[in-house]
Amino acid sequence: MSQDQLVRKLISEGVIRSQEVIRALSQVDRGIFFNGSDAYRDKPQRIGYQATISAPHMHGYALEYLKDHLTHNAHVLDVGSGSGYLTACMAQMLDFTGKTVGIEHIPQLVQQSIESFERFNAGKIGHSVQIVRGDGRLGFSRFAPYKAIHVGACIESIPESLVEQLDFGGRMMVPIGKYGKTQVITLVDKDFEGRVSSQTTFNVAYVPLCDMEKQING
Repeated sequence: MSQDQLVRKLISEGVIRSQEVIRALSQVDRGIFFNGSDAYRDKPQRIGYQATISAPHMHGYALEYLKDHLTHNAHVLDVGSGSGYLTACMAQMLDFTGKTVGIEHIPQLVQQSIESFERFNAGKIGHSVQIVRGDGRLGFSRFAPYKAIHVGACIESIPESLVEQLDFGGRMMVPIGKYGKTQVITLVDKDFEGRVSSQTTFNVAYVPLCDMEKQING
């Protein structure tokens, strides 16, 4: 399977519908960020250090839910960026304007994702795209506030530190629930008056958003 075939599959299944999401996924080759025989299969894959790259359909849903906030010159944050693939898709949605930040606490994954991004679009690392090492639960205040925040691991309650870094008119997508139990994709919106609301969508199974030692030790 190729990236084009994967995109057509996601379209046929109704996962992705908007032209901007279809265009972004068509332009960012998953095989650059996950170099394995199953790169284009619609399933999560292990990338080492007890981390995974999410299934392509989850990346598609993420871009659809956040698309209205992934606009030119926005600042956006990908928490638990792992392979860097979704970070690259978010940057592509912005046409490499504004600032796209991927935060990951495993240093080897940070380096691997930077190297993958350099193969994809070397000139944008350090300019409109930053991949940083840090505790994603705390966000990354340097480039806050963010119009869109994606959280790629589950947490038991909506993280207030990330809500604080969410811009007025912004949206966060985060899987809420215990690891190994029912989790639900939750959309957290902050209106232009600073009021925060949330809505639940569908159940998922994500690895936990935790500290580095706990993750490495399983």
